[in-house]
Amino acid sequence: MSIEEFHNLLGTLRSIDNTARQAAEATYNSTKESQPVTVLMFLAQTIQCPDEGLRAFAAVLFRRSCPELWRSPAVDAGTKTTIKQLLIETIRQVCCRRSPCRTRDCFRPLAQAASSVPASAPFVLQTSPC
Repeated sequence: MSIEEFHNLLGTLRSIDNTARQAAEATYNSTKESQPVTVLMFLAQTIQCPDEGLRAFAAVLFRRSCPELWRSPAVDAGTKTTIKQLLIETIRQVCCRRSPCRTRDCFRPLAQAASSVPASAPFVLQTSPC
């Protein structure tokens, strides 16, 4: 699955058409089980997307999925470090935008699920304008 296909899937998950949304939910859930690393990475990357609606929806999905996917054996230490760095960079970039709280809220479950948090995390969370 490419990032564009993932964005299309997220768009379909927000669809008002029940049939399309149910099919997208089934695809999303099966992808979470079969490719947890891909889902975490794509959600973390989508949180940086310029489309505010897509970014906000990805933040919600990340917040809900992160604790479960983080514990997956498929998610290795390198992937966790990469995702942490992506989220910290996103928090820094988003501080001036309208939805910094959503991004910051995504980081909390990650910090709770992770055994170690980068030293800059408390500072980033404390200096967020929310």
